[in-house]
Amino acid sequence: MSAVLWLLLGLSVAAAFVFQTAVVALTTTPSLLLGVTFAAAVFLGVLGGVPRRADLKALGARDGLLVAAAGILGSAVAPAFVLANRATDVPPGAVVVFWTTAVTGGLLMIAAAVVSRRPVWVAAAVLGAAGAMGVLGNWERPSSFSLLVRYPDREAAMIAAGVLLAVAVMVIARMAMTHGRRPVYLPAAGAAFLGALVWSLAQTGGDVASLAAPSKALPYFAAGGLTFALTVEVARRVGTHAAGAAYLLTPSAITALLFVEEATGVFGPRPILLDAAGWATFTVGGAVLVALASSRTPVTQALQPAPTRRSGDVAGWLRRAGIVVAAASVAVALFAMGSPGVAGTSTGTTQDGAAFLANFTLDGYRTVGGWVVLAVALLALASWAERMSLAGAWAAVAGGATGALAYAWVRFTPLQTWISWIPSEVQHDYGTEYANIVFEPVPVDAQVAALGIASAALVAQAVYRTVRDRGSRGIAVRSPGGRTR
Repeated sequence: MSAVLWLLLGLSVAAAFVFQTAVVALTTTPSLLLGVTFAAAVFLGVLGGVPRRADLKALGARDGLLVAAAGILGSAVAPAFVLANRATDVPPGAVVVFWTTAVTGGLLMIAAAVVSRRPVWVAAAVLGAAGAMGVLGNWERPSSFSLLVRYPDREAAMIAAGVLLAVAVMVIARMAMTHGRRPVYLPAAGAAFLGALVWSLAQTGGDVASLAAPSKALPYFAAGGLTFALTVEVARRVGTHAAGAAYLLTPSAITALLFVEEATGVFGPRPILLDAAGWATFTVGGAVLVALASSRTPVTQALQPAPTRRSGDVAGWLRRAGIVVAAASVAVALFAMGSPGVAGTSTGTTQDGAAFLANFTLDGYRTVGGWVVLAVALLALASWAERMSLAGAWAAVAGGATGALAYAWVRFTPLQTWISWIPSEVQHDYGTEYANIVFEPVPVDAQVAALGIASAALVAQAVYRTVRDRGSRGIAVRSPGGRTR
């Protein structure tokens, strides 16, 4: 059942974004917010049931206020931040889907990692976000995927929405694990709806009629409400990190709509670079695998050092050496983030009719390749730092391999095509006969070195754990009487 809910969550997140994009320009933010919070209350009511007086009494005043606050922040304030700061194409859709799905999912995973002390989930979040960058940065050429450049204030609001959602989901899920779903789910959603109603009436001066939404908004309400309800339920059943992993799939799921469009033949030409986007999707899958496979390690054992017979034990020295090597790969990857990552050339015509030509270089942190390398290095370090299960250790190797393979295709994908000092009229004409921007490879030796070191460290940690696991299972402890026990 949990697997079905997880898959349904991944689909609902993608559907919510698509339907939101279609209706965000048709009506006001208050009307959309009311609809989606009401839908969330309905779905959470179905999942949790209607609380009885005894349930609420057992919840208590303190926990009740905490549940209500979490519901308001997650189900009302978070979507309000997104709805109030986006239009149909402002910021561009690729940018919005990145911050509101891939990064939000990563924040859910990071929140779980902080509480549970699981650094491998942080690494998986970075790897998944890097994979999403590779997908979205190859949606079109020239790409409109420029992060925190043209609309930094709007994008910052979307990041804040992700933070609020992560905190709220974690609180609601933990309260439901403590008190049960009945006294938690519907009160949290009900508080969110009441809060949204009060805010909406204040925004419209009490004009209730203006809060009516068009019927075209109903699919968004259903998808958005279902998304919040399933996020909480998956977090309760499997973990907040698992709910976040489902969000990582959204850019790839939306990209898959291309095949539907091509089958119907009614949506025009294909702008997506399928090879690069496909390999980047492979990396997202690797991040999801790492997050879910590593869940099997007991949290209480995650950061305990591997047992050794004495402080100078060979296994202990090997583990410390592995951590040092993995940390070195992170250091080299960070150095590569500040080194040249890709070269660009902009050509066009200015407003005065003069020819324009500019050559520039973007550092590694402005390329997908830089982030993929850093993610693999972080994964290697986290894998050595944790006592993961044997399956989790090899899942980390698989995740690192997906990043290394995708790196060949996405390493020069830029994360910034809008350059502040290039005339805006030139940039608005990109992709036409009047202006263009192209990117060319540059030497990225530091990235390659970091990726090689991190990959070797990942394989080494899996082999190390395999040998230790077989050794521990093969040890026979003899009692003083000579019998094996």
